[in-house]
Amino acid sequence: MEQVTQTGILIRVTKQRDFLLYATTALLLSIIIMAITLLRQERVTVVVPGYTGSEFTISSKGVSREYLELVSRDVISTILNITPYNYDFCREKILKMTTPDSYGKVKYDIEQMISDLKTRQISLRYTPISMELDEKKLEVDIGGYLTTYVGVKQTENIFSKYRIGFEYRGGGLMLTEFREITKEMVNSK
Repeated sequence: MEQVTQTGILIRVTKQRDFLLYATTALLLSIIIMAITLLRQERVTVVVPGYTGSEFTISSKGVSREYLELVSRDVISTILNITPYNYDFCREKILKMTTPDSYGKVKYDIEQMISDLKTRQISLRYTPISMELDEKKLEVDIGGYLTTYVGVKQTENIFSKYRIGFEYRGGGLMLTEFREITKEMVNSK
């Protein structure tokens, strides 16, 4: 009699184990399917900063025109609005925004510019007046007036154009290029 009872208990426990095994397998498969679905889905983040008055988007496919413009203004402002008091801050901020592939070149260019500014003891202020955006290439050409100061005296105010190149990485834009567009470059187009 005891053997029949033990056999009955063993059969019941085996059925419960099998049921839990099937349920666990089904849950695991559903989690895997949901994870694959979520990874393939396009993610879009809509940002509405209070100070711009407009929204911009950052998705897995790229960034909106507004975001490209906002980041470009930040880069040009950081690089070309520079004084003896903020050299180091500007250098560090720009290098944090630079892709690893472009880091060496951008660092060299920034160091050269800062060394020249320190040697001549000048400050720069850039006033952008035009911006041409290429959303496909992630390039922006910005035109404006570069004003040079020695102390508080303005020494130069010239129109200049700069090209800023970006790469979409990690859900945002990173700097790949910053250079002045010369008249020779414009004429060769």
